[in-house]
Amino acid sequence: MGAAAQLERGLINKRLRNGRKNKATQGGYAYGSPRYGKKSVNKELVDDDIEDKGKGCARELRAEGLSYREICDTLAEEGVRTKKGGKWHPSTVQRMLDGDARARHIEQDTRTRDFRKKEAARAKAGRVLGKVAASTG
Repeated sequence: MGAAAQLERGLINKRLRNGRKNKATQGGYAYGSPRYGKKSVNKELVDDDIEDKGKGCARELRAEGLSYREICDTLAEEGVRTKKGGKWHPSTVQRMLDGDARARHIEQDTRTRDFRKKEAARAKAGRVLGKVAASTG
């Protein structure tokens, strides 16, 4: 029974993953929360005018030579909201302004997630082998 449920979960995940990939190749919005300056309307990404103004303000401040931390403070003082209404952080501003930084962050998250999955699989294999060794010994 458990094996059937696990198989079904795997099949569902595969269908979802393939569907997201197909939508992304067709130019649609398919993954996670939209980046700052964009919003999802009817499952399509469109520009968010309010966030675009905040992003423009941050770009101007960076062009003036302000650090990411100073930009955070200025945006907070001017009442510019983050994507989820929280506190501005220097790394968030950096990813917002620097597309390469955003890509590096996503790549690092992916590597970390893959590493954790492999570690979990190794630990599970170790537990199973330990049980097998204990039952035969």
